[in-house]
Amino acid sequence: GMYLLAYVVLLRLFIPDRYVMYTINLYYCVLLAIAFHALWARCGRKRVAGVCLVAAAMLAGVYRLDNVGVTDYSADKALCDALAVTPPSTRVAAHPWLADNILTFGRRNVVVSYELAHPWSVNYWREIETRLSDFFDAYYAHDPAIVRAFCRKYAVDILVVDRRHYDPAFISDTPFFAPFDSRIRALAARDGEFCLVSSNGFSSIRINGNQELIDARSIMSDGVTTDKEKAGSR
Repeated sequence: GMYLLAYVVLLRLFIPDRYVMYTINLYYCVLLAIAFHALWARCGRKRVAGVCLVAAAMLAGVYRLDNVGVTDYSADKALCDALAVTPPSTRVAAHPWLADNILTFGRRNVVVSYELAHPWSVNYWREIETRLSDFFDAYYAHDPAIVRAFCRKYAVDILVVDRRHYDPAFISDTPFFAPFDSRIRALAARDGEFCLVSSNGFSSIRINGNQELIDARSIMSDGVTTDKEKAGSR
């Protein structure tokens, strides 16, 4: 009921459909168990009847899932393999959609990931919202000082850059869920090059034609000092 109310009335309220999806699956299990129990009782609780019911359920499930594919994550295999050989304490900053695979397959901690970026509670969301805002400010920054400040604040060791995320078509479509999509477009609309994909001299390792790893230490010591940083140091 709350999900439907949010969907119909409060369109700005983000409630993942998994709240309903998982609950419905549980209802399916309970209702099937009740139905199986009724059939088993009608058949005199014979062992053969129980085996037949389980077998029938298994065959129905096989038929239902025939030709149903699973998500293919092999496109990020090289990236995850490269991160898996870094020290276990390495902290990675990447686009939240990539960060999910880094957590799962690269087995490295990330600043923020998509699956863990949902507002499960008010205080939790305050923290995650800040992390998302800071990350996108750095990811689409035109000033190296913003990237340095982000790396210091979150003790980042490696930044993962995917050049496809800077494509105008990607940015104009759905670069992330609201309200960060409009924030990203506003950042991208500013004058100047994105410092993470420009010829900045940062120490990086190219994974493939689109992805690369940037060593945060090179960002800290690239020798480029902006007027804003000079004013801050004074």
